[in-house]
Amino acid sequence: MDKFLNKKIFTYFLVGILFLLSIYLIDILVPFLIGLIVAYLLDPFVDWLERKKIKRALGSSIVLFIFFFLTLTIFFLIFPILIIQVKSFLAEFPLIIDNLNSKLVTFTDYLHQKFLLMPSKDLINNFGPSISKFITSTLSNIISSSTAIFNIITLLIVTPIVSWYFLKDWNKILKSIQSMFSSEYKILIKKYSKDINNILDSYLRGQLIVGSLLSLYYFLSFYILDLNYSLFIGLFTGFFSFIPFLGMIISFIITCILSYLQYLDFYYLLYVLIIFSLGQFLESNFLTPNLIGKKLGLHPLIVLLSIFIFGSLFGIIGIIFAIPITSIVLLIFKKNYT
Repeated sequence: MDKFLNKKIFTYFLVGILFLLSIYLIDILVPFLIGLIVAYLLDPFVDWLERKKIKRALGSSIVLFIFFFLTLTIFFLIFPILIIQVKSFLAEFPLIIDNLNSKLVTFTDYLHQKFLLMPSKDLINNFGPSISKFITSTLSNIISSSTAIFNIITLLIVTPIVSWYFLKDWNKILKSIQSMFSSEYKILIKKYSKDINNILDSYLRGQLIVGSLLSLYYFLSFYILDLNYSLFIGLFTGFFSFIPFLGMIISFIITCILSYLQYLDFYYLLYVLIIFSLGQFLESNFLTPNLIGKKLGLHPLIVLLSIFIFGSLFGIIGIIFAIPITSIVLLIFKKNYT
């Protein structure tokens, strides 16, 4: 009993040490995490080639070549336009805030004349530049940190090599990890492995497809509407849709502000509302049920809390993996303590 307890304490201690190390080494671990994700996503294709009598090393090379060729092709087609739109958005954002500020001043002056007794012009004049400065600096930090993480060396050299080794030795790596544990822990691993694999599969593959389809839908809708920054706003809206309520609300508000300041016509706000309503309908009734399902089973409040916690600890990587990690932790807790 004491021996088992000591092993359990040591295991928890080791997991805690690894967790703390991962916080400090997150920048170094990024290419390995990307390589691991790529290998996990592409492993079924390599398994299929292996069943067709193609050696795993050759199959891994073929699948990775096709994957990175398509990825780089899409990247070099979209990225230059996206960078131009983002830079233009950041450059014009203070002007956008000034225009919005003037509209709010006009509106509050009208309210002041009709209903209110206290002036609010000074409040808005102070509020506008502060919001402008905050959002501009936040977006600039996100872009600069993303550029630092996904630099040319990491993207073009380190990540493909790591992905190839992970993919080629995927089954060997899994067996090696299992061999490190005693028979007692192997039973636990088998007990959770299927459920954990379902969570990761539904989130990584499902959310990637859902985000891509939504990004394409919003981009085409905004492009047809002839809205400025249509690619930037479309990608932002599509891929941040995994954040319940908050992601969609922020995207909707930004799009409404941009569309109104561009056209100065309230009818365009109605068009934006129709676009977002249809997007939410497609996501809730067709995309998410069929591509992700209810395998995660998280309450929206838990999702928001996990995103804030992991985002503060690990940055953008933490935001991406907050939902599946939280789902796995809750799964283990339910199976052991309920």
